[in-house]
Amino acid sequence: MRIACPRIIFLPGLACDARLLEPQRALPADIEVPPWIDPLDEHESLTSYARRLAATLDTSRPFHLGGISFGGMVAVEVARHVRPERLFLMSSCTSRRGIPHAARVAGDVLLPYLPPPVLKRVKTIPSMMRKFGPARLVTGNAVVREMLRECCPRLFAWSLAAVLTWDGHADPLPPLVHVKGDRDCVLPPHLCRPTHVVRGAGHLMNLTHAREVNEVLARYL
Repeated sequence: MRIACPRIIFLPGLACDARLLEPQRALPADIEVPPWIDPLDEHESLTSYARRLAATLDTSRPFHLGGISFGGMVAVEVARHVRPERLFLMSSCTSRRGIPHAARVAGDVLLPYLPPPVLKRVKTIPSMMRKFGPARLVTGNAVVREMLRECCPRLFAWSLAAVLTWDGHADPLPPLVHVKGDRDCVLPPHLCRPTHVVRGAGHLMNLTHAREVNEVLARYL
């Protein structure tokens, strides 16, 4: 009798797709990466979006839920509407407190006054790519740059605004495995309480430190 392989429904990062999860396909699990759905409008909240996304997932069989960066924040909200066996977060946070203060202030004070064209141009700023990990690790950065070039500007602009205005929630979470890199300067580990820290890893640790990250995740499958 064949033993069913564990399922992980993974949500990728901001402006990213299933390509971001390629290193995690080495895990002893069936990796499913659902496509992002379109936001209702530029003002839809992350909470509302996650509720609609949850309705598109196949929850008829047992599964774990995971997310990277922005995808982890969405996964936290999706978990309110589905029943995953475990929640895997990578380079992410469980509430607004895990987002740097300057970014939160920008979301509260500046974001409401920025027109959509300004937000759309953010994805063309090459300097932001330095935030994702050591410059020498060009393979990981190249994958992300490619996804940024190809992403839908409307979805990117909405995602950025939704993150900066997200509050998080106080509901109990499923059993949590929260992995962060100690050199993550996008969502620094000291702003939250990760269960595991990968030494020398930046924000793209699932690409640059895939072996270490996968070893952590595999323990809980």
